[in-house]
Amino acid sequence: MAETDQTQMLIDTEAPGTNLSRRTLLAGIGGAVSLAAACSTQAIGQVAEAEDEEEVFNSWERTKSYTNNEMDSGTPWVAPKLGNFDLTDPYDANLARIKIMNNLIGERSYCAMILRSNIGGETNPGAVLYGGFALFSWQMQAIDPEEFPGLPEGTAIQRAQYTCVYVDPQTMEPAEQVLNPLNGKMMRMEDYMFVEQFLWFPMGGVGFVEEPEMMNDDPNTPKMPHVRAWGEEVVLTGDGIYRNPGTHQPRFTSAMWRSGKGHIMDPDRHLESAIYPHGSASKAYEKPWTGYTPDDEIIMTTLASGMKCHTVDDIPDTHKRLILEKYPDRI
Repeated sequence: MAETDQTQMLIDTEAPGTNLSRRTLLAGIGGAVSLAAACSTQAIGQVAEAEDEEEVFNSWERTKSYTNNEMDSGTPWVAPKLGNFDLTDPYDANLARIKIMNNLIGERSYCAMILRSNIGGETNPGAVLYGGFALFSWQMQAIDPEEFPGLPEGTAIQRAQYTCVYVDPQTMEPAEQVLNPLNGKMMRMEDYMFVEQFLWFPMGGVGFVEEPEMMNDDPNTPKMPHVRAWGEEVVLTGDGIYRNPGTHQPRFTSAMWRSGKGHIMDPDRHLESAIYPHGSASKAYEKPWTGYTPDDEIIMTTLASGMKCHTVDDIPDTHKRLILEKYPDRI
């Protein structure tokens, strides 16, 4: 999600042109921001007013599907530069980040994830709550200036769909119901689906269209992504921090994307596979079937392992069986 470190990037001093024989991977979901006044995406649900302390952010209320066919009708975005990036320059570093997390030629990308969630609280021991299999579908598209007026030239939008099927944490297979070990509630888990959009500003900032309360960067201010060389790999870290106070806090995500430095720098390599770890924390009430309310202090943490790919054939068989057979429209 959105990177919070704006000031420092360390890069490898390895000689240019070094070829990596190892394909490593990347993926994730880029950062979050948008000018709510500038965006007219009425098809995507409404966002709580930041000033209204009575409003409670609930991720379960996100809009499940695009209603105007945005994923298929938009114009694919192709970057003006596909490699040989100067990672000390905000513009080039931003292109490298997009290539690591998605791609620069407007193709559809997929990120398949396997996850497990735990719950606990100040006076409660931790416990495993559920498992899950999730799939993100992404596409970088050119923005429509009528939909998003006043943004810098070169701004792109990432359309995204998320689909998750929760499973028994012991068998990692679907079950009609799973016991919440802390409150004794037999949970009838519901599949989780939503859509979201991210604006990618050319100088490195990002904008979450649906949830500007998470982050709302200035589109004209350079913002360096946090990239570090680690052997033959480049590691990109990102954190999505929901900044506004409220009963939903604390709520945040954190992720790392890894890719071969030579692969990302090669302008002839357009679609790179990837793996990434992703962690998050939120109030347990955000999944209503867990049996909690906003007044409960129980925190839920989730750890996911993801793999980015670019064809349906490369999506893992478990995700095809549990997600695509049930929701074929999500790709």
